[in-house]
Amino acid sequence: MQCRTSPLALAVISALCLARPASATILNEYTNKASWAAVTTGTVTENFNQPGTNYSATAAGVTLGAVNYTGYYNDTVDKRYYTYRWTPDAGYAMGDGGILMGGVDGATNVSGNGLYIDVSAVSGIRSVSFDYSALRFLQSSGAAAVYSTNPTPIILTFLLYETGSSSPVATRSLPVAPGSPGTNFYGFTTTANVSGVRLLINAPPGYDYNLILLDNFAYGQIAATGGNNGPVDPPPSGELPEPSTYLLCAVGLIGLAVNRRERP
Repeated sequence: MQCRTSPLALAVISALCLARPASATILNEYTNKASWAAVTTGTVTENFNQPGTNYSATAAGVTLGAVNYTGYYNDTVDKRYYTYRWTPDAGYAMGDGGILMGGVDGATNVSGNGLYIDVSAVSGIRSVSFDYSALRFLQSSGAAAVYSTNPTPIILTFLLYETGSSSPVATRSLPVAPGSPGTNFYGFTTTANVSGVRLLINAPPGYDYNLILLDNFAYGQIAATGGNNGPVDPPPSGELPEPSTYLLCAVGLIGLAVNRRERP
């Protein structure tokens, strides 16, 4: 007996061969710390409150625990590093205790200023959150910090890197709330392990010392009630089906096609 394959089965098989595996990215995003904590387990938090001061002006950055923090000037042009953990004065404080600052040590008006957080030394991270802010200085004064304002907002670009990825797999815009630091929170869960996150600050003309402020950087795994089953703020952005899901659907369709073909 000659075995014939239906057009439907051929179409499904061809789609499977040509389709690329789904790229796992951000699953859910949170602007409320309690909502993020409710879907996270095994949480490790760096509050930057250790005694002493850490400062780095090189690509080595500052390593605390298993995480490396590196401020940078630009990835492709004359690199200048500024990574500083300190207990700030009241005007710079984000809540209680220390913060981490990263960005530019005096260079002006260059895109790509920011802070890179490398968590590749920790395996299995699928949930991350942090408090953030930013500031800059007017070139004309050079003395007083300038926070985000309505006429001149400070916008951070968030880039997500996952294990095995050399390019960001997700990008988000994180506005810095007007006023003093300590009013911004961002958390997220992912469908694959996180290797690093990067924050870029916009650098308009007339400003220098564009610096990102970070506090309470936390990471962990998705709890059993997490993902699309836990409290979400804002609503779920959705999870892409895994390749195995597509395969199961295809096998089912092929089975139906063969069964229909063999009917008398």
